[in-house]
Amino acid sequence: MGQTNNVPGIATAKTVNSTTVELRLKNDRHILVDFYGDHIFRLFVDSSAKQLRAPEAKPEAQILVDQPRKPVEKLSLTEQEGLS
Repeated sequence: MGQTNNVPGIATAKTVNSTTVELRLKNDRHILVDFYGDHIFRLFVDSSAKQLRAPEAKPEAQILVDQPRKPVEKLSLTEQEGLS
């Protein structure tokens, strides 16, 4: 039996700043990939807002240290056809 792939493809990808990439999916949802170092990142998906914000927790908690970022050596995007 064939399985249908319901995952939307990426419509656009752009760097927001030196540590963040914004992905706009073909279904108009947004995903931000925020790098805290070369191998540490956070995926941010929020249908109510398009800007990165601090994580929320109830009860309130601070899950990040005050200075969480380490230098990101190189952040670049490469355009490639055929991926959806």
